[in-house]
Amino acid sequence: MDYTAWTKRASDFLRNLATLPGTIDVEDGIQPANASQYISDWLASDRCSAPPEVKAFLSAASGRCFFFYRWLPPQHLESEIEALLPGHREIAGGGDLCDPSPLNLYDSRFWFRDVIIPQIGTATERQFQMTEQAKEFMKRSIIENVGLNDPDRSTGRIVIMKLDDGEKIAIEAEPRDSTRAILLIHADDPARRHVISHSFDDFLAVWEQLSYLPPTLDNLAPWLDPTTGQLVPSRDLCRVKRLRELLMTTGSSSISTTATVCPTGKYADYLQRSERFARSVSRLPGQWGIDISVSPPVTEAEADELEKSIPFGLPAPLREFYTQSASACRLHWNWTPPLSTIQELKSVFEFETSLFGGFEFVPWPELYEHHQIHRWWDSVKENPSQEDIKMYQPWRNVIPFIRVLNGDVIALRVDDDLQIVSVDYFDHENYDNPVIVISPSFEQFMADWEKLFYLGPEIWLLRPFLSHQGGGPLDVDSPAVDIWRKAILSQG
Repeated sequence: MDYTAWTKRASDFLRNLATLPGTIDVEDGIQPANASQYISDWLASDRCSAPPEVKAFLSAASGRCFFFYRWLPPQHLESEIEALLPGHREIAGGGDLCDPSPLNLYDSRFWFRDVIIPQIGTATERQFQMTEQAKEFMKRSIIENVGLNDPDRSTGRIVIMKLDDGEKIAIEAEPRDSTRAILLIHADDPARRHVISHSFDDFLAVWEQLSYLPPTLDNLAPWLDPTTGQLVPSRDLCRVKRLRELLMTTGSSSISTTATVCPTGKYADYLQRSERFARSVSRLPGQWGIDISVSPPVTEAEADELEKSIPFGLPAPLREFYTQSASACRLHWNWTPPLSTIQELKSVFEFETSLFGGFEFVPWPELYEHHQIHRWWDSVKENPSQEDIKMYQPWRNVIPFIRVLNGDVIALRVDDDLQIVSVDYFDHENYDNPVIVISPSFEQFMADWEKLFYLGPEIWLLRPFLSHQGGGPLDVDSPAVDIWRKAILSQG
């Protein structure tokens, strides 16, 4: 089998999924071969015990073949999903195939046993006050991670994929009739071995036919031969073809028409543009991922009800966003560019090799809770000092609307008349200067962020585009913005 062609077809499959309507989460983490010099050196060394098929796959096709997808389709397709995969409302697939790290660690197990483990309690004790319990935990963790007592290895099996339900896919360590069979190891009884393919190449070919469904016993059941127990797609070829057809043709051939909701208004248009961009990340070279989910907007009546209950009301721009675009939206993307692009971006992102962005506005049902942030500060101490009051003050009169994954927030600051003063970034770990003004208005922030392709919004990713040596606000006319936009537009 041409392993390089196999991984390319898998990437093409994932790229096509980016156009599917509904909630879609896709991750193409298929790295090229030789992406890691350390792994390449191990593969070329005498100590590499990986089976020849696995070794050839890692050397020629992918140094780390991780990919994943999950699709929750629109309601009108739910019955078809149920007919194809009884008991399921969504289709998921992919896996972490032939992860080289545990294989490499296993080949270094005796070094860990003879050199590292004896040092626990000596070298570590000089730096840390470790309890005996902590030392034993560290030893057990090393033994487990490097496979010193690996039950699969001791019974002639080498795990090549771990599944979410505890089941595992393994390859036989020793060949039978010149090939090594592929086994499914049961979660409830690891001693049970279910031969599902007579060879590694056959497994890859069949798994591709099945649209890379997670190869659990439940998922594979329709295609397991009752006599041999092996995977035979022809047992239900209609289901195989319909599954592939559904995934490959349901999406639009034009990303510009795949928005999941169709309300009207300026923020509805904004949301559709941001969704189109997130989906288009699949066109970029390198590794990429998208996570897209959009819920219908709220009604005017719902907005009226919430506005009465939150301390600063609901400023007009936020109200328009939630009533015109979505009550909840998640439009995330990530991108690991090729090395050449990383070098081009060094003047902007000196230390970043992977970039991410896309926004997740505070979901409508949680908006009230997030607007109580100032009351939380009041409850921290019964009798706050002047220093405490000074620290709390920046959090007054703020209306959070974007939550950052590290715990920071982006919020509207309003004056005593409830007029918007600015859009601020709140760094919850920076007690001296927790606030960075990133825009003078909600509309300006949204426009500037769109020009940055919704980067971040973690402050360390936005900082290269902030004026006044990072003090803010955003300056989208800077040379750094031109470099960043060129990197995307020249390859997308």
